[in-house]
Amino acid sequence: MIYLFENDNSNASVVYDETTLTNDQKANGIAIESLPIAETPEGKQAVLKCNKSTGEVWYEYVDIPVDNTEQRIADLEAAIAAILGGAAE
Repeated sequence: MIYLFENDNSNASVVYDETTLTNDQKANGIAIESLPIAETPEGKQAVLKCNKSTGEVWYEYVDIPVDNTEQRIADLEAAIAAILGGAAE
């Protein structure tokens, strides 16, 4: 059995090994056989959510932050070259 515990904003913490939990801890969680399948759209990431009072378990999909590191490096290199009078290697 998998146990889910509701955190802030309904975010879920997952415990896969129920033998690590006391009976009191199990009573505060949601017991499920398996996690739902995430159907993650392109450019999103799945965040597991749960609601202890209803027993509901679901995913919310949030945007994946864009990593523009390569573009920032190129921009900085161009700026440095401009400061140095166009001397670039």
